Amino acid sequence: MNLIAVYNKAANNTVVTPSFLLDEIQRRRIEALNKERDEQADRMEAQGRRMERLTRAIFALTAVNVLIVVLAFASDIARNIIG
Repeated sequence: MNLIAVYNKAANNTVVTPSFLLDEIQRRRIEALNKERDEQADRMEAQGRRMERLTRAIFALTAVNVLIVVLAFASDIARNIIG
């Protein structure tokens, strides 16, 4: 609903003052800012979840690499003992 419609609706029911319109403008600005803040919070939360998954994947790959190195080292030691 635009401000003209708000003005007309209010004019039918009450006396409209400039302060009423200013209050309505301010209320709408606050609503828009709150909506923007909530959307930004949602984006930040999603980014945090992505970063958490990425961190887990990096740790998993690091663990696999360490395991490969340990197994290669153990295999080399076993070859030296056997042969």
